[in-house]
Amino acid sequence: MALHDAIWGMASDSLYSLRADAWIGDSGDYIGEAECEERANGNWGPHGDTLFWWFPDYAGCCAASASLWVHWMNRVFAARWASLTLLAERHRLEIVSEVLDLAALLSETRFTYLRLWGNWWRVGEEGLFGDDAFIPVEELTPAQRVKHAEALKQCLCGLCRTLRRKRDRRASSQGGGVGSVIRPN
Repeated sequence: MALHDAIWGMASDSLYSLRADAWIGDSGDYIGEAECEERANGNWGPHGDTLFWWFPDYAGCCAASASLWVHWMNRVFAARWASLTLLAERHRLEIVSEVLDLAALLSETRFTYLRLWGNWWRVGEEGLFGDDAFIPVEELTPAQRVKHAEALKQCLCGLCRTLRRKRDRRASSQGGGVGSVIRPN
């Protein structure tokens, strides 16, 4: 249980250190309730040699929030994999799961998210899927349709945007690409 709590602490601290408080919004209420309830139900913690976090959809009423937290946790785990393995070693354990590929996760288009009207929406071809709600594309304003189209190509959640910016800054600071070497004659 100690490693599970330490990993959850590291993951949630990572979200908030990335200024996630500005974009977590209503999902912060969801996770507080879900964590408390799932701990009480025995669905949050170690089970044999597996650590797990259960994000309930509450019979479909919170499907978008549940899938969004899975989305965020996968990306935090991928981005902080080295920290996770060190944390496990401090607890005299080893993580044997496959390393999550952050680049692949950031380019994934199957589950992308968009924040509109103060809520998180999972983006689908036919519209926006929220907690106990669906908005067809036809009901979106022209500006919202542009955002929807953009979100079909890449996730617009704050974490994915932040991780892409960090990746792009790292890539640009490492050089490479097209250029010329200039030498004096």
